[in-house]
Amino acid sequence: MPLLKRAKQVHLVSVAAPLAEPGNGSQYFDAITAHLQRHGVEVDAAMLPFAANVGERIEQFAHQKGADLIVMGAYGHARMVEWLFGGATRYALRHSTLPLFMAH
Repeated sequence: MPLLKRAKQVHLVSVAAPLAEPGNGSQYFDAITAHLQRHGVEVDAAMLPFAANVGERIEQFAHQKGADLIVMGAYGHARMVEWLFGGATRYALRHSTLPLFMAH
């Protein structure tokens, strides 16, 4: 939280799951946004449409916004899901051109 409080801008980003219904998962996303705002973090939230490579999509978004750091959680899926769709964490660790702050 101290890192986020010091940031000039914070963008909270989620990439929709494949075949997700519009608005599905937004309750959790809204709860995170509200939590950050209660702690004094001004946040711009964006729910991005599904992308085949979630990690690449997150990095593209970060570059579009002029970010200088990506903060992300390391979250694992079942091996079959990771094999089919790849892993955002794995992509970020191997290919990110921006500094990463990972939490699990």
